[in-house]
Amino acid sequence: MPDTGKHWRKSLKTSNLQVAQQKRDVLLSKLGELTEKVSEAKTVLELRKEYLSEESDEKREVLKDIYLEQADEMALALGLYELYHLPEQATKPEDLWTDEERKPQDFYKIATARLHPFTLIRDPWLADVPNPRTRDDFRRALDVLMESFDNVEQVTYEKAEMFLRNVGKRKGVSTPTVRKWQTAYINLWSWCGVKTGVWRLHRIPKTGEKLKVLSFTGEEVVMMYKTLCERNDVTSGWLKHAVWIAAHCGRRQGAIENLTYYPDDETIRFPKMKKEEEDSIVPAHPAIRQNLIEWGDINIKAVTISKRFTEFKQELGFGPAKRFHSFRHTFLTQLKNLEVPELIASSLVTHKIKTMSYGVYGDEGVPLSHMRREIIKLDYGYHP
Repeated sequence: MPDTGKHWRKSLKTSNLQVAQQKRDVLLSKLGELTEKVSEAKTVLELRKEYLSEESDEKREVLKDIYLEQADEMALALGLYELYHLPEQATKPEDLWTDEERKPQDFYKIATARLHPFTLIRDPWLADVPNPRTRDDFRRALDVLMESFDNVEQVTYEKAEMFLRNVGKRKGVSTPTVRKWQTAYINLWSWCGVKTGVWRLHRIPKTGEKLKVLSFTGEEVVMMYKTLCERNDVTSGWLKHAVWIAAHCGRRQGAIENLTYYPDDETIRFPKMKKEEEDSIVPAHPAIRQNLIEWGDINIKAVTISKRFTEFKQELGFGPAKRFHSFRHTFLTQLKNLEVPELIASSLVTHKIKTMSYGVYGDEGVPLSHMRREIIKLDYGYHP
């Protein structure tokens, strides 16, 4: 972050700090109502909107100064003064800063429309998409993009070209779907007030047959879980729980993100997903009960689970046919091999039964005791 005094002198077109301060005081006295509008209660997105709505360059420069002061106050409160203002005393370069250490800088960049983090702009952008179906398509498009990028500014024309060229094969979707996602990205860039050229004039390769999702073998599941347990880093500390839980319940990232574990009766409540009509409650496999307890203290979004798992499985050499969704296939394959009745297997993952007799019986629900009796048959052969 630039020194506050230097920023004033540059924006007010003077090299004299005292003169710059005098000019700024005059501007602030004339624009008192502008200063009053910028309060701590306002979100950074509201400040950004306020900044962009100002047509006067002079008023924008005043807002920059106000936002910069707020960023400086934030840095001071976080104990980051030396990091920003005394770089010669800083213990590490900017490219190694943590998210916490970037907060003051990011606040200033977001407020002045120079940084657009996807996690921050996602909901307000989608709220401006009027058609519900289009909104769902755009949400999916951004979830996929967030597996590779964190903000708008990271995406160059070359990176967008590579992304559009490979995402169809990687996600197992058709060319029209990729084109639909491309439209979503153009819409998002336009909503942010950023030039949309990075997403235009790209040739999207035609995809053939949809890529089939393959199951992980039991040995591969154990290998991944053991690898994550043996690593001593923050991501592995929570990703191991997501992997082990998924392998023992066959649920998607979104369901795992929002699950609720009830240790008293050893059951899990999963929120309804996609076309499911209601939440579901299933017994917790004994192998994941401790994982579920620890997962309850962790707040990790589904998109982060997908992104970090993709990085992890690629590191281990797994291709695009094996992804986080593969755990669902693995779970069902394991139950099938154990000759678990189709009705119970379906109830455990909330699949609809296609067989007429099963469908009729399934409407009445499967008792937890029956599900518990079958699920304990699942054993990957690893008991840490």
